[in-house]
Amino acid sequence: MAELQSLKKLRGVGRLEEHATARHSLGYYNNVGVSAYYTYSCPIELEQLQSRIYHAVKAVVALHPSLSVTLVDEDKPGAYFAQLPSISFAKTVRFSACAGIFEEVTGPHRLDQILEDEHNVNFAPMTGDTPLWRLRITYDPDRSSQFVASFIYHHAIADGTSGLAFHRSLILELGRAAESKLPPSQQCIPVPLSNKLIPTLEVLHKLPLSPSFMVKSFWREYFAPHPSNLWTASLITSDPRRSRFRSITFSKEATSDLAGACRSNSTSVTAALQAMLAATLFAELPADRYSLLRVSGAVSLRRWLPRDIVDDMSIGTWVSRYLDQHSRPKIEDRSKNLARAYFSWDEARRIKQHITTDLDKGGKDSVVGLLRFAGDLHRFFSSMHGKPREESFEFSNIGVFSSETLPDMNGNGWTIGRVVFSQSADIVGAPFETSLVTGADGMLNIGFSWLEGVVDGSWMGLVISTYKKLIDDIVALHRTTLSDN
Repeated sequence: MAELQSLKKLRGVGRLEEHATARHSLGYYNNVGVSAYYTYSCPIELEQLQSRIYHAVKAVVALHPSLSVTLVDEDKPGAYFAQLPSISFAKTVRFSACAGIFEEVTGPHRLDQILEDEHNVNFAPMTGDTPLWRLRITYDPDRSSQFVASFIYHHAIADGTSGLAFHRSLILELGRAAESKLPPSQQCIPVPLSNKLIPTLEVLHKLPLSPSFMVKSFWREYFAPHPSNLWTASLITSDPRRSRFRSITFSKEATSDLAGACRSNSTSVTAALQAMLAATLFAELPADRYSLLRVSGAVSLRRWLPRDIVDDMSIGTWVSRYLDQHSRPKIEDRSKNLARAYFSWDEARRIKQHITTDLDKGGKDSVVGLLRFAGDLHRFFSSMHGKPREESFEFSNIGVFSSETLPDMNGNGWTIGRVVFSQSADIVGAPFETSLVTGADGMLNIGFSWLEGVVDGSWMGLVISTYKKLIDDIVALHRTTLSDN
């Protein structure tokens, strides 16, 4: 700790950032991850790859100040960011061989296992030469022109969209990186002394709250009873639990047809997929016991921040959430495909309108704005032990990865294909989290994170398979409709 206290103080954490630091210090939430599949235009030896990665990472760190900081007093309300004088490349970037990582059938499962392991390791203890992120490079020795880069990071320095910004920066700098042997003296990445952190969300946006929103929010938090028909799995416990992770991927054609089905039904992909997941849960939960689901959906606030300070290439935490609720629909014939019977495009359209209404507020009456009244967040989260969870699941879609608008990409030699969005489970959050992203290959990937003992693994596997089948069925029905016309 004395080592950290001697580092240059940059600024205190904001309330949204403290929401992440408090959970991390308590061991409740470890990290976020965005992984991308990289391909080079010609074979490249491991030593060359290591050199290229070093020079590219060095340039990316110089571009993004949040990548060269650590936290001091994270376990206290007065936590602050401090400047690292340098970053240990060996401690921060790990190269690991994994045969078959690019195989179409077994490869995704192997990456899921790698990500699961990563999401069970936080950033403690913090040291004077390790940042609040790490990069895992997974390569197949038999495919020297490909690798998977998994950017794993503390939620206080970056949100989900920032993970995409990191990979846009990395692929751009890979094309510029020099090929040279990496001498021992360069095993440390120097940090520019001029680095200055982007101001907190609360400085960039006033996050105004109306009296009616505050009254409703405080009533829900402190007085509203927990409905007996609401499914939120087991009570919150502080016992250490292992995060589990699994993902499913849809082909470029299926992803395109899903988007087409959503357009035909006047809704969005995010809204439709949320409706399908709610339908899936109703199909797999006892109908006589649970008829209500609550959702916490992530929404990016960067669109309302000053563009000269925060843009699509910026790395930081600027996210809030919308709250939604699903009631079990009444169906007459329970012998049919239940998930399909519970799903409706009307519900998907309702969700889209709900999200649009929230976005139209421009950051006003946002849940994150309430954090100013939460007091000591360490105490706040610790007080949740033994209480019911607030939501049934969390839902986050960070959109589509694209590098087409980046400068200097012509002749760069590097391309990105599949992208995976993942995160650790949250001990004081919903029973499971759903993380969506569409890669540059046009393929939708959906990740699921849950805690052992909070959600049964076999039941979660059933939910995932039923959900995938429902999406496949909706896509197939859309294709049939198009062919009939």
